[in-house]
Amino acid sequence: MIRKLLLGILMLPILAIAQSTPKDMAVRVWAEPNMSNATIELKWEDFGHTDPIKIYKKDKSINAWTSVATLNSTAKSYTITAVDAKKAQEWRVSKDFIAQNGSISNYCNGYIYTGLEILEKEQSGHCLLLISQTAYDSLSTEIGEAMDMVIADGWQTDTMVLSESMSAKNVKAKISTWYNANPKGEKCLFIFGHVAVPYSGLLTGPSNATVPADAHTPDHDGAWVCDAYYADIDGTYTDQGTRTSGNRAANKNLPNDGKWDTNLLPSLAEVQVGRVDLFDIPTLGSEVMLLRRYLSKLKTYKTGEADIPMQALYEDRLGALGVEGPARPAWMYLPPLVGKDNITVGNLISNARANKYIFSHESSTGSYTQYNNIANTSTFNDSFNAVFNSSFGSYFGDWDVKNNILRACIGSPGFSLTNCWNGRPMILFHHMSLGENIGFSIRAMQNNNPNVSGSNTYPVVFMQGRAHQSLIGDPTLRMQMFRPATGLAATGIDNNRRVNLTWTESTASGVLGYNVYHSTEHNGVYKKINKARVKTGNFKDSFPLTGTNHYLVRAVKLDSNASGTFYNQSIGAMAKVDNITNGRYSLPNARISIFPNPTNGQVSIHIFNKSMMNPSLIIKDTKGSEVYRSQIRHSTEIQHNLSAGVYFFTIVSDNFAPVTHKVVKL
Repeated sequence: MIRKLLLGILMLPILAIAQSTPKDMAVRVWAEPNMSNATIELKWEDFGHTDPIKIYKKDKSINAWTSVATLNSTAKSYTITAVDAKKAQEWRVSKDFIAQNGSISNYCNGYIYTGLEILEKEQSGHCLLLISQTAYDSLSTEIGEAMDMVIADGWQTDTMVLSESMSAKNVKAKISTWYNANPKGEKCLFIFGHVAVPYSGLLTGPSNATVPADAHTPDHDGAWVCDAYYADIDGTYTDQGTRTSGNRAANKNLPNDGKWDTNLLPSLAEVQVGRVDLFDIPTLGSEVMLLRRYLSKLKTYKTGEADIPMQALYEDRLGALGVEGPARPAWMYLPPLVGKDNITVGNLISNARANKYIFSHESSTGSYTQYNNIANTSTFNDSFNAVFNSSFGSYFGDWDVKNNILRACIGSPGFSLTNCWNGRPMILFHHMSLGENIGFSIRAMQNNNPNVSGSNTYPVVFMQGRAHQSLIGDPTLRMQMFRPATGLAATGIDNNRRVNLTWTESTASGVLGYNVYHSTEHNGVYKKINKARVKTGNFKDSFPLTGTNHYLVRAVKLDSNASGTFYNQSIGAMAKVDNITNGRYSLPNARISIFPNPTNGQVSIHIFNKSMMNPSLIIKDTKGSEVYRSQIRHSTEIQHNLSAGVYFFTIVSDNFAPVTHKVVKL
């Protein structure tokens, strides 16, 4: 049934490769670095066609490709010179198939993000963690540990706890305020729990421009899930259209019902977005149990204890599907990530139970709760050991459904941490080879959008720009994780003029040394304080910051893979030291979030230390005059009528040191 629908609706040229497999529809490209002369040789497998091969390059932050070379059809490699090899750049290898009339009948592409000895990333950006009230009430300690790991990987963090009943429109308003208060640097949104799921679309057949992405019309017409709504800060979304032909109530779209009209994203996404939403999967267990399991395996992975090998797993049951080849993207992104010889083609479930993989990809017909002839939701009651996953098939890409298999994958035991619906449109992850997080790749694909001028970086076929593109899982995750330093201790010395740091060194092989960072805030911006990598487990900070010092120590190694080499950092070991007063340390510091800042009048205050007794909020102006005082809960919304200006919000309690935040009232 699905095969007939797909071929009947998506009629594209099939002159040259109608009988090809998805593997033949992609350029399988990888890199072989030559450290002695600082060059990189791009290589690819033979095509068996007689048309020319074209080479392009670009910086990852721009859209336009620069043409570099045109090679004959028998070429199997291209050498990147030393000048380019020292830069982290995207390269594209393209093969055009020319019909007898001289027109391009189809084409293959391969992408690789490559470079030599690319320096470590010091700071990742700014991450907002949106937590559902249910998750926070049951898992605040575990969530705090997960937040620490995000901070330890170079992100500055903010946190909001939101009721599950809050509308997507109101959630978006909070995200927009946060985004506008932090205008510089990379932005990432990590949704944890069943925070409002946006919907968008007036999908219907038979036109390729408007048909549901799985081609099931009319039963899957209407609005689909749209977390990209949260990623697109300045796009215009209307709620005026009507489409009620879909079977599910959630897909039916009516004017002013809170579901948006657009099928394509109206503008570029500014924010990376991923969600861990394990609500309503009773086949696997309760929501809280599944979220707790996810946080546990997240910790195991980020600390390198999972020891995941750089190998991938692939199972495809759709084949060419005319000229489309829905599994084509796997052959575009897997070779540069793990190498051409580290891809297992075989049974997804049996292999992922017996072995560990960094990536997996499956394509099949499907339903909301199954990959036909591969797995169903109950399959994931057993271990599944592929970390990053992508899947294609009918229905389940619209994942806000009971027992949905796309979400169930990350709820399994084992090491599965992300999943996405991949094929319409194609999603590529080649950026992750040199340390980029998965949220970066997802946003890059969302922004490959024919609806936005100049943004068509990758092939604009098979529904590029569709609003349903989303990531299930932690968007801050990276590929190459290894065991960090542990047991970091910070001690004030020399009458508190310096700080002595000691730690247990990483047990990972190939560690070159350590970088040391400090900050005045636990979730603030950490700046590197060592000039050269520290070779042992000891360092003295001769110029500590005034007040409390928070420290990160991150192990560094040179990672070599199928795309190039880069200096990779582990997550950081964390410690802090407070001012010493009269020969003893002060009360412990609390972890507190005040947001948004600047504010128009309403702020959310979240205290992560549940042991804090009798917390109160005191607000003072710049003259030191107290303008507000009230007892507060551990999660509190404050609406105040202060005049515009700068204020100091101090939280005091019986058993923690006072914590003061400067807040700007607009």
